[in-house]
Amino acid sequence: MVPYNLGDFLYRGLSSETNTTVLLEELARFTVEKHNKGINHLDFYPGNILVRFIENKFAFTLVDLNRIKFMSLNRQIRKKGLV
Repeated sequence: MVPYNLGDFLYRGLSSETNTTVLLEELARFTVEKHNKGINHLDFYPGNILVRFIENKFAFTLVDLNRIKFMSLNRQIRKKGLV
């Protein structure tokens, strides 16, 4: 069982009880999926990532999309988008 509220919450508001290893692995998969589709968020920081726990998995939604770019992303651009 998950020891926290299962409603929407911001990534930066996660409790220390959250399974951060699983969360980060799933966030990485989500990010790679978006990059593979040519989506570069350009404002990828914890306050712009909504997280939900659905059917024993983390689900992510990006917010603050005013800087988003649709483009081919090489390795350098992908890494830069994560810092």
